[in-house]
Amino acid sequence: MEPDFTNPALNHVKFEFDDFYEDDPVQNLSTPVKQEPNDFYYDEEHKFEHCFDENIAQTTNFACDSSSQIEELPRQYTLEELTPTLKDPRCDPDWNLASLWPVFVSNFHCHSRAQLDYAIRSYFASKGLFVRWWFHQTDDYFHEFLAVAGLYDMLVYFVSEKDANLAIKRCHRNVFGGYSLNVFDGRDPARFPISNSIYFQNMKSGRVFSELFFGRHMSRFGDVACAVKYDLKTGAVEYYNSIDKQTAVKKVRLWKPLLLPRDLKKQRYLENDVKSDILLCLQNNPDALTLRMNKITQSFLKGEPIPLPRELFETKRPQPLRRGPTKNQMMKKLHAKTRSDRQRIRKSLASGKTPRCFQKHKEAKKRFHKLVEQVKREMGIPS
Repeated sequence: MEPDFTNPALNHVKFEFDDFYEDDPVQNLSTPVKQEPNDFYYDEEHKFEHCFDENIAQTTNFACDSSSQIEELPRQYTLEELTPTLKDPRCDPDWNLASLWPVFVSNFHCHSRAQLDYAIRSYFASKGLFVRWWFHQTDDYFHEFLAVAGLYDMLVYFVSEKDANLAIKRCHRNVFGGYSLNVFDGRDPARFPISNSIYFQNMKSGRVFSELFFGRHMSRFGDVACAVKYDLKTGAVEYYNSIDKQTAVKKVRLWKPLLLPRDLKKQRYLENDVKSDILLCLQNNPDALTLRMNKITQSFLKGEPIPLPRELFETKRPQPLRRGPTKNQMMKKLHAKTRSDRQRIRKSLASGKTPRCFQKHKEAKKRFHKLVEQVKREMGIPS
């Protein structure tokens, strides 16, 4: 079950007394699938939002069967290939990483930040690809959501242009840990086409959603080709055709459609956007680019298949990322407020005054007026 990705820092937000989950299986968004009417819904009364299925881990390519884990057997690398000297012509020849080829990866699910390096290298190794280095930006969005939810984005560096292209081909929209990956070039922007793409702003204050939930919800209105998020509030979605785009603009309620910015890229950041951060990271870790002769490296040098480790595909039930009160505590608070309102209503009616509701929310007003009618019946006052 995917948790309600409520930003833990927004603990000042007053949540209504409702539930936040909906049973809904995860699907790979790379295959266009028309959603059945009841496959996913947003209920205004209960505000359900759930799209993580524990069973998905048993059926995707990271199941326990070792034959299903190894989709691509690794070719045998030479030591020279793992320490490349050929430089990317797009880069300044003096750039530290000019001889490596990055891809941008988002929605990479890892339960423990301490395991992230191991998870990244092991995942791509199971696809037959050797990861030379990787880097993630630690900005506000990283601290406020990505690290808390265990859903990371990063630049992953490979030893050749061929490997970088294979990473995009083999891993883009591949389901790992129950979440569909986005994989794009790490140096050149991949643009959203204006004709069939929409830029959105999150309208639900105090709630933050994963890329998976965003894409799953938008697939209600058509076949989603790509869905990405940029920060706590904004994201963009690309449909396969303009008809589905127009349908989404008319019917979506969770997010506010905005004018698509010119040349909007699908990557949250590219190498050029974080060059100063990369340089600082390399200065603080002078051995970062040193080739490690670990088990994965040795397996690639021998041409041995590398299965995905069991601990990376064993699923755990994610816990709601909520720093606020539990549902039981909220219900206690609601009952206490109801008792207080009841006393105030009884006192107003006894003095001949009309009870006033000071709540602004529609459901709270409805609840108050219902309570007024109940107290009137108890006091024998005609409605």
